[in-house]
Amino acid sequence: MYIRSPLRATCDCVGDGKFKLSIAVDVRFVVSYSTPANRMHEMEHVGVALDYLGRAKPSWQKFEKTYSSLTECDYYRQKYVTGFPNSGRIPDLRQEIDRTVDVINSQQRTVDDFFQNIGHGRWPW
Repeated sequence: MYIRSPLRATCDCVGDGKFKLSIAVDVRFVVSYSTPANRMHEMEHVGVALDYLGRAKPSWQKFEKTYSSLTECDYYRQKYVTGFPNSGRIPDLRQEIDRTVDVINSQQRTVDDFFQNIGHGRWPW
């Protein structure tokens, strides 16, 4: 599983010269299957991912804050979401999402039985 870039973020005026950093994270699943039984199995994988994403969402929402100016909001938009041009630095939210995806991918083993795990190159020893 992966979550596509770019993440979207805007600095929206909320009045009194303050700006709220609003972030959009799109998660899409592409499920390939050949039989109804195979589809049910693949949907179990999607269920594992959706469950964990629901628990991870609050850790992503912590980046949505209100700032005292557009300049300050734009700085944090770049720091947290879009990255600073030509810096090579991975934005904070992207790091958080990458960690989440790593956990989700490791949890996918719970859906597969012994032989499916071997078929995916996941040796039990």
